Amino acid sequence: MQFFKELRILYKIYAILTVALLSFAINLAISLTSISKNQILLEEVQNTAIHLVNLTSENLTSWQRIDESYTQSVSFGDEDLIEDASLLVNSLLTSIEKIHSLKADFSDAQSLKSHITKYNMIAKEISLGFINEEIDFQALREKSNKKQILLKRLVKFYYLISKQLPLSLTA
Repeated sequence: MQFFKELRILYKIYAILTVALLSFAINLAISLTSISKNQILLEEVQNTAIHLVNLTSENLTSWQRIDESYTQSVSFGDEDLIEDASLLVNSLLTSIEKIHSLKADFSDAQSLKSHITKYNMIAKEISLGFINEEIDFQALREKSNKKQILLKRLVKFYYLISKQLPLSLTA
């Protein structure tokens, strides 16, 4: 500190100016690094997260429509509703492929597709059994339980997906 006291006023001003410029340069470097990281994050959100949010919300809606279609097919005795549900399942499987292509580590697409296919087969079998009045009521309980277990797994899967998405997008 004694050294600084003995300096002429011009050198003291230069020293203060140097410290200020050094502080500015360090602050600028930190800001540029933060901006760069934020830009990368924003690009990821723009390219994947928003699409994932849209696809998963569409899939949840599709699940509700599929389940309703099978229920209504039994209520109205209409096999066309079963075909509609099958088309929705195919659309859902395509959507899962899109999710997997956007972010491969985001979900286990094969397992999910397997669960969906099993669910569809069981629900279709139950609905056709009721419509054609060929349902085996002893096997119905087991099939219904399997169907409900698969549905719960799928809903749980979509719940877990929504937890992986950025909070600002799911709120």
